[in-house]
Amino acid sequence: RQVFRLWFQDPQILAGGLLALAVIGLPLWRGGVGLAASTSAALLAISAAVLCARAARQRDELPWLVWALGAATVMMAVQFLPLPSFAHRLLSPGAADLFETSLKPLGAYPSMRPLTLDPPATARALVGAVACLAVMFAATRIGARSPQRTFLFIVLGLSGVGVVSVGLFAALLNLAP
Repeated sequence: RQVFRLWFQDPQILAGGLLALAVIGLPLWRGGVGLAASTSAALLAISAAVLCARAARQRDELPWLVWALGAATVMMAVQFLPLPSFAHRLLSPGAADLFETSLKPLGAYPSMRPLTLDPPATARALVGAVACLAVMFAATRIGARSPQRTFLFIVLGLSGVGVVSVGLFAALLNLAP
């Protein structure tokens, strides 16, 4: 009972639990590659990031890696924006050539269209990038305080033991993925 009270008393501890579930538990669920697993991981990671952002008492400096992941995520999202044909030529000459070869004879190019050639795959990649960004942000917020840093190290160590145990158990039972 005391553990549950502690979890909800400090939002960063709850965020650490959500982060542990997203990073450790969900990859064990169908390898973490299914749409349900990746979406669940993203939702858990975003929830942990929101809890950490709300619990922040002051504006701490974010590491450069968080900013770099944020920039990469924005660049992935830009692929969904309808862009004019000169922007296609500038940003992705290969996509512009493909559009010109396949869509120009149909009269559908030049026109405003997204840069992505495979919107569903780009959307899945964007979900993964948002999850990575949220995990990185939450981990930097949680790791900024000493008790939570210790919690992260314990969870990380236990996750290694858990993953190895699952692998050994599957090998003992001669289970294949």
